[in-house]
Amino acid sequence: MPKQKRSQRLTLRRMAGSGTVLRAGLAGSVVVTLSACGDEPTAEVQAFRSVPQCVESGLFDEEACRTMLQEAMAEHEENAPRYEERALCEEEFGLNACEYQQQGGGYWMPFFTGWVVGSLAAEAIDEVGDRYRKKRGLRVGGGRYYTQPFYRTTADASPFRTLSGGTLMVDRDGTVRTQARALASTPKSAPKVLTRTTISRSGGFAGTSRFGGGGFRFGG
Repeated sequence: MPKQKRSQRLTLRRMAGSGTVLRAGLAGSVVVTLSACGDEPTAEVQAFRSVPQCVESGLFDEEACRTMLQEAMAEHEENAPRYEERALCEEEFGLNACEYQQQGGGYWMPFFTGWVVGSLAAEAIDEVGDRYRKKRGLRVGGGRYYTQPFYRTTADASPFRTLSGGTLMVDRDGTVRTQARALASTPKSAPKVLTRTTISRSGGFAGTSRFGGGGFRFGG
């Protein structure tokens, strides 16, 4: 598996009250059903930082875990947000959370944090949006699973985001969820290198959720 370039230990805490979000991190595996709240269907997901952690969950064997990691890493390398300057990247993802890539003229991108995996009902991903394409999913046993890299951002309200912009949040019972369409979609093309001008205009990666506005609440 790819070698981690920095310590990425994450701890899980829940904020009290409605609209709970992943505030301090994801400690372990975080199984896989479909839920809905309001107009935006959500998917329960597992979150992993390594193959051993994935195997220890008892949900997938080592081969499946490695396949998921490889797909998530490939998607990260191809589609992770790119920045013209290190400072811009660190403003979105935190101090020492970015690395330099020389290809394509050079750019900064966040480190790979881990991946989420979930299983979706077909109706949950009927409408993905013009900017995204549906993923084929991975066959594991008798089910089809979808993976996404996830990142810890500097956003106060909802710091954990999938690559496609879905918000990771935790329900009152500790269940971690993200928007279903975000789990089953990925950018259609490699991202453009972001500058301060484009970030100020678009809000950047951490500034807004691409699905369901700026996040959503559970239990209502």
